[in-house]
Amino acid sequence: LVINLLILPTFLLTSLNSIIQETWRDEHGVVNTIARVLLSQSGSFFVNFLLQAPLFGVPLELLRIEQRVLRRWRRRHAPTRREVEEASEAGPFDFVHQFAWMACMFTIVLVYSTMVPLVLPAGLLLFAHKWLVDR
Repeated sequence: LVINLLILPTFLLTSLNSIIQETWRDEHGVVNTIARVLLSQSGSFFVNFLLQAPLFGVPLELLRIEQRVLRRWRRRHAPTRREVEEASEAGPFDFVHQFAWMACMFTIVLVYSTMVPLVLPAGLLLFAHKWLVDR
C-alpha cells in the first residue's frame, strides 16, 4: 500500500526525459536536480490528494454504498424471518482496512511535510474528518 501510494506517484509523475534535461542544465548536482524536479510535481499531487480525500472520500464512506447494496440483496434473498432480521443489521466496522489506510496517509504526511509544508494542514483536515466520521 505504501509503495502504491507513496513511491510510485513520486517517481511516475515526472518523465525521465525532463530529469535528464534538468541534470544537464544544472551545475548543482544530480541529487539536487532530481529532488527539485520530483518535489515540484509530486508535492502538489499529494497536497491535492490529501485535500480531496476528506472532501470526497470521507462523505462517500458515510454513505456506505457497498454495505447497503449487500444488505438489500441479503434481505431479498433470505428465506426465513430470522435471516431477514440478521441481514437488516448493520455490518461491522472494517478496522483492518481503515487502520491500513490511515497509517498510509500518516506516512505520506510525515514524508512530504518536511519538503512541502502545505501537506500538514491538508493532513490535519483529513485526520479531523476521519476522526469525526469514525467515532
